[in-house]
Amino acid sequence: MIVDVDDMPMSIVDLEHDPLEQENILASHVAVAETMTATFHEFRRAAARGTAMTPDEAATPSGEILERLRSLGYVR
Repeated sequence: MIVDVDDMPMSIVDLEHDPLEQENILASHVAVAETMTATFHEFRRAAARGTAMTPDEAATPSGEILERLRSLGYVR
């Protein structure tokens, strides 16, 4: 997921099949985009409150997130 925090446009790329990040596959992976967007916004809210996850907590995604990341080529 790539987010421009100034304008908030978002794109999702499949690094395994598109290592140069040329094709935005957001439209074909709507559920993944919704989950990633919700997680991103929750992190921003937590950061603003000063309650953001520690690096160890942030580095431990759920099983569902891991499967979604695998489907996009981010995790093997």
